Amino acid sequence: MNVLDTPEEQLHESKNMTHSELAAPSAADITAKRLATIESLMRQSLDEPDPLTANLGATNSDLFEMAFYVKQSISASMAQTLTSLEALPNLLPAMEMYLKLTRQSERIAKIPK
Repeated sequence: MNVLDTPEEQLHESKNMTHSELAAPSAADITAKRLATIESLMRQSLDEPDPLTANLGATNSDLFEMAFYVKQSISASMAQTLTSLEALPNLLPAMEMYLKLTRQSERIAKIPK
């Protein structure tokens, strides 16, 4: 489906698509894509000829992976327990860890290469 198609053309195309093609990606699909992207960054980083650049990229990949799993844990906990703000204090350490990981990855990304 092309965004430049007329609404009638888009509707016709959507009628010919399967349900799975129309549905939003599942959480498992998103997780798999996210982890594959992190792995790809790791491989690209390790292929860098400069050892410092390679190791900084690999470290950043590690930080991205850790942050991803911390975020997954936070989201799962929030979905199960956060019906009110009473449960929030228990999640604050994990949220702080997530922010620290993302800040550190941002710092590494800003290092001139």
